Amino acid sequence: MKNLSKTIVNQTDTLIVLMARSGCSVDGRNSSGWHGDKDHYTEENINRVEKAILSLKRHYQIKKTILLGHSGGAATSGIIIGHNPNLVDGVVLVAFPASVERWREHR
Repeated sequence: MKNLSKTIVNQTDTLIVLMARSGCSVDGRNSSGWHGDKDHYTEENINRVEKAILSLKRHYQIKKTILLGHSGGAATSGIIIGHNPNLVDGVVLVAFPASVERWREHR
């Protein structure tokens, strides 16, 4: 995802924000919290990510928003667009559990 983000930035006038779920890392920087065996796909967690996206859109006055999600980030992005389809303009989902309910059963 990092390389894809760099490619996009190099070809367009684009702001890229990499967000990590609680307890995960991006580029060696860890987000606060712990994720362990916890279910990431709760309404509370989805709402937090939606609020973060809204805050970034307002702060940077973003014209178009595209989510790029990998694995759990893709699942989170999929839930977000199902829950709030007008929040973003597009989404790319890579290597994710397409059925959160089934994922929960086999976890």
